Amino acid sequence: MTLNKREQALTHGLNYAALIFGFLIVAGAMVMSYFLIVNSHVIVGSIFGGVALMYVAYLFISVINKNATPPNKG
Repeated sequence: MTLNKREQALTHGLNYAALIFGFLIVAGAMVMSYFLIVNSHVIVGSIFGGVALMYVAYLFISVINKNATPPNKG
């Protein structure tokens, strides 16, 4: 029982760390996109920012879908 609680706590902490790093990646991508747009690379900056947002959204959605799958009724 104690091992199960410890594993759940570690998994919980890992999930929070993943969310924090995901947010930092998005923030960094937005800053880089901003600098590209300011330095007159409007198209490249817009594409970079859009692709970064879509990729991080895809990662979060895939993790949620993987965790939400119903257990087998075997």
